[in-house]
Amino acid sequence: ELKNLIANIDLTLHEQCVTDLNYSPVDVFGYQADKERLSIQVLKIRQGRIVDRASHLFPYFDNVEEHLLGFILQLYSYADQQPTELWLPRELDEKLLQILLPKIKIKKPQRGTKAHLIQMATKNASYQLKVQPQADMQSTGIQELAQILQINGLDRIEAFDNSHLQGSFATSVMVVFIAGKPAKQEYRKYNLQTATNNDPQAIREVIRRRYRKVLLENLPMADLLLVDGGIAQINAAREVLEDEFGLYLPILGMTKDRKHRTAKLLFGSPPSALPLNQGSAAFRFIEFIQHEVHRFVLKFHQTKRSKEMLITPLDNITGVGPSTRKKLYHYFQSINKMKKGTLLEYKKAGIGPKLAAKIINQLKIF
Repeated sequence: ELKNLIANIDLTLHEQCVTDLNYSPVDVFGYQADKERLSIQVLKIRQGRIVDRASHLFPYFDNVEEHLLGFILQLYSYADQQPTELWLPRELDEKLLQILLPKIKIKKPQRGTKAHLIQMATKNASYQLKVQPQADMQSTGIQELAQILQINGLDRIEAFDNSHLQGSFATSVMVVFIAGKPAKQEYRKYNLQTATNNDPQAIREVIRRRYRKVLLENLPMADLLLVDGGIAQINAAREVLEDEFGLYLPILGMTKDRKHRTAKLLFGSPPSALPLNQGSAAFRFIEFIQHEVHRFVLKFHQTKRSKEMLITPLDNITGVGPSTRKKLYHYFQSINKMKKGTLLEYKKAGIGPKLAAKIINQLKIF
């Protein structure tokens, strides 16, 4: 049945591509959810034909739409190649995607071939829910993981991820899983004090801030730390924990492939790839945690960026357009730092002395 659905999609597209579709790269999304699982189907259309398709199935908590939009952001935010358009089901709110994925046109077709493709992708997603047996992935996954890592009492997992925009608006987050379930009341957000696009440096800062607080306030210690990245990120976290705090906690690195999917898991000293099948419960459990931490950091990053960029005193200064505003935020990171900036710093940011003086004076009034 699934093969027939895909064949029908390809045939429909082939027959109508000349009159109904252009040849721009397009990704089509369909989804379906039951009480605990979210199934997503992505069809990749290139040159008017389906060239690839991907199925994703993972647990969700609370809001289906929020998890779906988080998945889409994770898929494209740092992708080397992006489609020209995304076609989404009509019920989704695309505003967040339009802000964070400005180079991609977001469309919600309601009729014709485009809408039909979304319907077929949705049917595929629904079929995946039916054929994939439902199991307690969290419980099974955490048991498998504890056995592979040889950790007794694997109960509390803390995962960290960073986000930035070309070095600007640097943020980090921590999500917490207890007994395999997300403990959202313990999620934390961090505005990175050292603005950087250096990911290991960002990991050092957030691990330092988190575990200084853990030790000072006698907070629960994690049984396992997850960092988004590879050997460099693992070593950065380990240096802070061991050299600065004398803590020896297990650290697992989550690396991604070109499609921004979990590719392999690194563990040990020195870090090496775990012999885990990607279809195993343990791997899928870690994959879900990686998706959740990335969803959370992107949502926080978008909120911070919106507050700083959409309504600021820079909007009322003559001569400060989008290009200048981007330079300012890239160098200074915040309005407060712009207020305290010197003419020399503005010069380093690529701003001339006259405009720099005007900006400084206007911001002091604000």
